Parts: sequence; C-alpha cells; structure tokens
Amino acid sequence: FLYFIDFEPMSSTTPLATAKHENLPETMRAFRLNAYGTNPAEVITEERIPLPSVTEPSLLVKGKPTQILVRVAASALNPLDTKLGSGMAKAVQKCIFPLTPGSDFAGTVVSVPAGVDTDLRVGDRVCGSLDTIPRVAKHGHGTFSEFVAPQAAHVVRLPDSLSFAEGAGIGVVACTVWQSFVGQLGITPPPEGHKVSPAAAGKKILILGGSSTCGIFTTQLARAWGFSDVTVTSTQEALCKSYGATRVVNYRETAPEKQWWNVLKGENFDVLYNAAEGRLGWDKCGNGVLKGCYAGGRYNTLVIDYPEKTFTWGMVGWTVGSVLWRKGISWLGYPAYNLSLDTKIGGPGIAECTALASNGTLRIPVDARGPFPATLDAMHRMWTIQHTNAARGKLVMAWD
Repeated sequence: FLYFIDFEPMSSTTPLATAKHENLPETMRAFRLNAYGTNPAEVITEERIPLPSVTEPSLLVKGKPTQILVRVAASALNPLDTKLGSGMAKAVQKCIFPLTPGSDFAGTVVSVPAGVDTDLRVGDRVCGSLDTIPRVAKHGHGTFSEFVAPQAAHVVRLPDSLSFAEGAGIGVVACTVWQSFVGQLGITPPPEGHKVSPAAAGKKILILGGSSTCGIFTTQLARAWGFSDVTVTSTQEALCKSYGATRVVNYRETAPEKQWWNVLKGENFDVLYNAAEGRLGWDKCGNGVLKGCYAGGRYNTLVIDYPEKTFTWGMVGWTVGSVLWRKGISWLGYPAYNLSLDTKIGGPGIAECTALASNGTLRIPVDARGPFPATLDAMHRMWTIQHTNAARGKLVMAWD
C-alpha cells in the first residue's frame, strides 16, 4: 500500500510545461487515462500533449534541475498501473485526470540540462523508472508517451546486449525483487570469486506465484546464487522450468491431496517467497512446509491479505496490525515474517539487475505476445491482459 500513499499536498492542476529543446517537437503522442474504470476502451484515449519540462522552477531541487529528457523506445505496464487506474486505491491515493500511465521505460537520452548531477549524455541508451506511482497519479507524467522526464538518479545505461523491450522490463520489478530478496531477506549475491552465495548454498526456497514477473526474477536469482531446490507454484510449468524452477506445483488443484500445501507438507523449506497468494501463503506454511524461525525459516510476502479488494485506510490499519502480530509471534517458533511493500522505486535493483541481465545471469521475461505496437488498440489489449492477471511476463509497448 505504500506505493499509493503520497503525503504531499494535492494541487488541482499540474500543467505539462513545454520543453524548449532544439530539434525536438513541441508535442508528443501519449495514451491518456481519463477516469477510473476497468474497461480501457471507455477510459483510455490517444492524444497529443506538450513534452514534459525538465527545467521549470517548480521541478528544481535547491535551485538545480534533477531530471533528464528521454525519447521512449519501449514502455512497460505493471500490475500497480491497472490497480491505480481501476480506482482500487482512490481512498488513499486519488488520481488527477487526465494522466499518462506507466512507470517503466527504455529509450535514448535527448536532453541533459546543465547542472544535473549525472554522467549520462545525449545519445545514451538507457532504462529506468519514474520515482513513484503516486507521482504519476498526481502529476500525470507516465511512460506511455513518446518522451519522458525521469529523475537522472533513477536511470541507468542500457547495455548494447539488451533490447529496449528488455530494458523496459527491468524497472519496478527489479527494485521490488532486489530490495526484498537481497535487502530484507539477506540473500546476497555470491562474493567476488565465488559462484554461490553463503546465504543460499544448499538451501531450499518455495516461491508462490512462480509465473509472475517477480516470481520469475526471484527464481533466476535463487538458482544462480546456489539454492539447491527452487520450487514454485504455478499453472505454467514449462514457463517456470525454462527460467530455472526445479519443481512446479499447480496451485489450482482442488483435490486435497494435490493442493500445494499438502503436496509440500514436511518439505521444510528455508525460505518462502510469496508473490501471489496473500493470506493463504501464511496460513498454509505450517505443517512442515516452511521451517520455524529457530531453524532459520523466513517468510517474505509482496502481497497483503486484507479481505477486501479495495485499498482503504482501514486496509492500512489491518495490514500494520497483522504485520506486528506475525512478527511478534516468531518467538513462539513461527517463521520470521516480513512484508515487502515499501519498495523504493529508482533505488537498489535497477542497476544490479541490468548488469545481471547483461552478463546472462538474468533473462528479462517479456510477454511473448509483445512487444506490442504503439497503437490505441494495443494499449487497450495490454491493459485488459494486465487487469485480468493474464500476463506471462512484462507487457511491453515498442514506440520505434
């Protein structure tokens, strides 16, 4: 839920100032979300809007610019984009319409204002993310447009070995997985000169939601860093095994003996990484599925288990209470509990995962139906696929 909370005052209008850069157009194509809704044909349109400014006074930090201008080659959709657009979070984070959705992108730098603290130069191939989902909701400057103005600190060079589509697929998921898997669980990369991480060597991990993008990233890191058993839950067995899963359990099985918590009873996993199951993941990790905390068992979830489908301040209270309770009972022998909903977009993860993708450790999971063309029909199709949880990897739009 922290993705959605923005404590800055909300202004009634936030104009898109025209960028005055030589050889650049005054306006650009953009896909615009005009109201809350789940039918993209009713709420998403294509428009021409002014280029985002990177130098207007309201954007300066201590009198200096911090943003660069990038010509977008590829934009990627995230689950949070459709959740924001559907109105699920409007009780805690209202959108100011119209807005351009999207946080992740890849493209080419076209302007670096004097004074920006960066070594990026005009012409560099880059990838990155906008700072937070609330900023998109408030200011309307998302990545499904021909140009984007990210914070320079949230952008990294894209190696020539990676396509723009792959670069666009790194951003938010890289930050989420890296900051939870590495930063909070402490599964660190192998030390220099070693192939295996001491935190992973010979251990077993269970990943709930193995075919989600976060699940795919985590599966690859777990295998590369030395987990001996990487079991995932998914209906997509071939897909998950292609990314390194050693075992795939179908979470949709309804016969009691085939339900994942019964299939895996007594396995005593060292780590359970929950990317999909909500409360069910915690409720069913007993009976020897996951070790207790005194045996080193650790539970990490990216998914809240609030019983309603709409984000509210009540959900915030519910979530905080459940986290404190679960952390508090670990002394009774329950697994050590962690909820990862405080991802810092543009923080650790993008540079590290880009480097791992460049050297072949990570494959960026771009949905095989894409990259989609930059058309309104394609935007509507992508939005529907994401909203119905039917994506099989990152949904990417190619602008070139």
